[in-house]
Amino acid sequence: MLRRRIPHLDWIIIGGLLVLVVLAAIIAQALPQHRYAASARQAVDALKDVQGLVHAGITYGEYTRRIGDTRIAVNRFLRSQPTDEVFPSRSEIALAMNAFERAAEHWQDEESRQQAWKLAEGHIALADQALSPPPQTGPRHPASHEGR
Repeated sequence: MLRRRIPHLDWIIIGGLLVLVVLAAIIAQALPQHRYAASARQAVDALKDVQGLVHAGITYGEYTRRIGDTRIAVNRFLRSQPTDEVFPSRSEIALAMNAFERAAEHWQDEESRQQAWKLAEGHIALADQALSPPPQTGPRHPASHEGR
């Protein structure tokens, strides 16, 4: 048995057959994606919390405090994966956060504030959808009463 290590790929020759060992690479890729998804979920949940407070009514002081707390969760997420490589809607989270911050900057202008909140809401919905697992579709069974 001959075993060689090539970067990113293990291979073994057993009885003249080449066997590639890729399981470690698959696991190594899955673990960061899982951590990334958890960080993304925390950021989206923090944004959704602010969204809920906006709908319930919130003072400027409370809003800016909550935006600061939310920025921490969003920054943690953005640092965990600096590109859209793993989670394509990464930019949606950043855009939602920016819209919430813009609303704080324009707090006195009701129309601008409402527009920023609606923009944030759309980005949150897209990010949340990207994090949600696809719907499970089971095998389709023909209707038992067809042809009767």
